[in-house]
Amino acid sequence: MAGPFAEPPLPELKVSPLGVVPKKEPNKFRMIHHLSFPEGSSVNDGIDPELCSVVYTSFDAAIAWVRKYGKGALLAKTDVEAAFRLLPVHPDIIDTVAMECRLPEDKLLDLRATVNRACHLKKLQLRELQSVLGMLNFALGSFSTIGARSGRDRDELAGRIVAAAGRALNGLVRSSLVESTWVAYEAAWRAWEDWLGFLGEDWEDLEGALLLWIGHCRESGWLVSRMNRLMAGLAFGFKRRGMGDLTKGFLVRQALTGWRRGGSSLDTRRPVSFQLLCDIGGVLQGICTTEAEVSLFKAAFSLAFFGALRIGELVSSSKVRPRGLGFEDIDIYEDRVEFRIRRSKTDRFGRGSVVRLFAISGCLMCPVASVSGYVEGRGRVPGPLLIHADGSYLSRFQFVSVFRLCLQSLGLTGSDYSGHSFRIGAATEAARRGLGEDIVRRIGRWESRRFQLYVRPHLV
Repeated sequence: MAGPFAEPPLPELKVSPLGVVPKKEPNKFRMIHHLSFPEGSSVNDGIDPELCSVVYTSFDAAIAWVRKYGKGALLAKTDVEAAFRLLPVHPDIIDTVAMECRLPEDKLLDLRATVNRACHLKKLQLRELQSVLGMLNFALGSFSTIGARSGRDRDELAGRIVAAAGRALNGLVRSSLVESTWVAYEAAWRAWEDWLGFLGEDWEDLEGALLLWIGHCRESGWLVSRMNRLMAGLAFGFKRRGMGDLTKGFLVRQALTGWRRGGSSLDTRRPVSFQLLCDIGGVLQGICTTEAEVSLFKAAFSLAFFGALRIGELVSSSKVRPRGLGFEDIDIYEDRVEFRIRRSKTDRFGRGSVVRLFAISGCLMCPVASVSGYVEGRGRVPGPLLIHADGSYLSRFQFVSVFRLCLQSLGLTGSDYSGHSFRIGAATEAARRGLGEDIVRRIGRWESRRFQLYVRPHLV
């Protein structure tokens, strides 16, 4: 890059300024390339006006047409979008008999190759998807005439395009939810289809079917929380399929409101207090069979409590499916542990969050000592952070099972607690120690006042 120049560096150099002016539509602008500047020596001054003059039809001409054709005449006004960006088309690609405009052969072959490749991929990267969509945007402006020479070729290409686009769209919709939510919503929709099958093919009143189902679930002893999850899954399913959302119907909403008011169940899961966490650390030696397992569960329980983590954010859903906190997401310092939660239940767009846990002097379950001791024996194996000595992943089932064995060893009822008790305990303990609402919300990364449901000092 050179310049600025006091004098033109090249002979006959023309510089035309650029600018933008707002359009009528909000956030829309028209670019102005001022080719008539400077007056007398501009680009346009070098072009014969007879070769490039533009003449617009006047309003007087419209009046003359109305007078000519008389009362009852219809007058239409048309506008060509991006008129000055239109490019001339070579006559060879226009069929003046069939009145079709076909894609050039090289573009058609390139489109077919791209679509064929997309059809054989299990998933598309963002850049690959953008490439496919860009080519489709170019070709689908005139989809019925995109250049196939025969009806069979055209139908085959259209089928491939629709199939690839459908898979890509389904992947994008699925990525908008965390995996567990997607699975729950799909299960809700399958249950709805089963209910419709039970009622029979002749049943046409879908809202009536939903009301009957609500009544059936109520009589079957469903909890309100289970019904809420079902309704959320159905609402998503209706919208995803372009159907009216039956869960928003007046009678449906009133029935659910009555259920929630009269039949709400109290979540009685007990919190893990700071003292209980330390007691659990003290009995791990008698529960686990090796020192490596003791170190693993100390780190897991410590992170769950001090990080106020959901179990899905911490461990894998099974021994063979890698999920939860990753080894590459954690950094250990002398006085603290930092880790990144890449995605969580309420973080649908994957912005992530960073959690910092500081050392607690003299604490058996100090997060820094527990995690650093575990990592020292674990090694720098990539993948999920919490793994057994044989390399298999610590699963949700194993986490809860060992947790309840520890509770039983302490004389407590294991069924009174769940994996979520650590997150409940973090909120409860913070509130018991007098921390303000804003701090409690930051600890658990709550975005609303829902954290208040987790503060349960009466259950400690």
